[in-house]
Amino acid sequence: RRAAATPMAVFDHKGKTLFANAGLCNMLGYKPKDMLGRDMATLMPQPFGMLHHKWIKEAEQHTLAKPSAASCRGGVVHNVVSSNGSQVPVRM
Repeated sequence: RRAAATPMAVFDHKGKTLFANAGLCNMLGYKPKDMLGRDMATLMPQPFGMLHHKWIKEAEQHTLAKPSAASCRGGVVHNVVSSNGSQVPVRM
């Protein structure tokens, strides 16, 4: 029997989901097809989703072509919103 996959996702520089594995989809209650292309901000509780959009816009208007890959504060625990609206803590 195989162990459950570590929940994982990959986002592009605008916060769109490029990949989400079965572990993350199961944890959050989304089907894989519903995760692809999903805006990262929709997985964030408010006001953080709105603030994320603002941060991306400001980064594009300045000399940053893309936000830093380390900009999501790797190693920090954040809450994400599941398909039923509950908040789930995840380590970035």
